Amino acid sequence: MKKAKKQLIGESTLALAGAIDELDESIELGNRDFLKAAHDKLIREIDIFKQCLNEMNPDSLVERKWADEGKLFLKDCLPKIEKAAEHLSFF
Repeated sequence: MKKAKKQLIGESTLALAGAIDELDESIELGNRDFLKAAHDKLIREIDIFKQCLNEMNPDSLVERKWADEGKLFLKDCLPKIEKAAEHLSFF
């Protein structure tokens, strides 16, 4: 079971990182439609990622560690999300 959870959080982390990369690329392109689509995808990936974190068992030291690392990763993503929101407001 832990292996499946670890794989799930790993896949979700990769998907979230990919969505952040797409967001960065869309900001560079300056196309509102691309930026909006990338932002929407990022929000979906964050929701999925949060679900994965919520499925971690707080009584398990390993799973709690994964959840804590995931929360830190999300916190690191916030500046990029805020930057995208700023760019969207310019259009």
